[in-house]
Amino acid sequence: MKFDPEKLPSIVDVTAVAENTTAQDVEFTMNVAKTYGCAAAIVNPSYLQQLMKARAGRTDIRCGTTGSFPFGCDGTAVKLYGCQQSELLGAQEIDVVMNVGEFLSGNLELTEREFRLLAETLSVPIKVIIEAPLLSDEQIVEVSRLAADCGVHYVKTATGFSGGPVAPAQVRLMKEAVGDKAKVKASGGIRTVAQCEELIEAGASRLGIGVQSALAIFRELDSMLGRESPVIL
Repeated sequence: MKFDPEKLPSIVDVTAVAENTTAQDVEFTMNVAKTYGCAAAIVNPSYLQQLMKARAGRTDIRCGTTGSFPFGCDGTAVKLYGCQQSELLGAQEIDVVMNVGEFLSGNLELTEREFRLLAETLSVPIKVIIEAPLLSDEQIVEVSRLAADCGVHYVKTATGFSGGPVAPAQVRLMKEAVGDKAKVKASGGIRTVAQCEELIEAGASRLGIGVQSALAIFRELDSMLGRESPVIL
C-alpha cells in the first residue's frame, strides 16, 4: 500500500485505552477523530456509549472498543460474552487480545477455538491483537495465518503495553502470512509521520495510535502539507 499523506488520518484509529482514561479524554479523542476524519475512535467498553454520543452524527467515524484488554487472559466464554455485550451496545469494531500465554504454551486448539468463535459469533469486524513483541518471527507468521484462516478481519500487532515500537518487519511478516484473507493493523509506539509511512508501505491497512501521539502526528502532517493546524476543543 502506497503512502498518501493527505489520506493518513483516514486510516488511523485514534485511541484512549489507558487505565487512567477519563470522560474528558473520551470527548477529546472523538473531537480529534472528527476534526481530522479518522477511521475510528477506540475506547474501553465502559466509555463506549459516551463515545457514540460524542460522535454526534459523524457516521463516517466508527466507534470501537476493546475486548479482554490488555492481557487477553479471560476465559474464552468470558471474552466472547464481553465482546457480545459491546456489540449490543453499538460497538462497530472490537480489538480483542488473544491469549498469548496459551499460544506460547502450545495450546493451538484454544487459540483456534477463540478465533473461530469471535469471527463466527460476532457480526462486527474483529481485530485480533497478537502481541508481536512477545513472539518470534515464526510465531508471528503462525498465529497470523491461523487468525486469517479462522475468519478474523484484522490481525493487529500489539496493545502497546508489552514492548517497544512496532517494527515494519513485523507488519511485513503478518501481511505476507494473511495475504488477502485479512488486513493488518499496526499499533504500538507510533510517534511520527515517517513511522506511519514505513508501516503502511510494509502492509498495514490501519494504524492504532494513542490520541496525544496521533494529534502530534497530524500536526506534523499539517506542517508538511503547509496548512494551519486546527484548534481541538
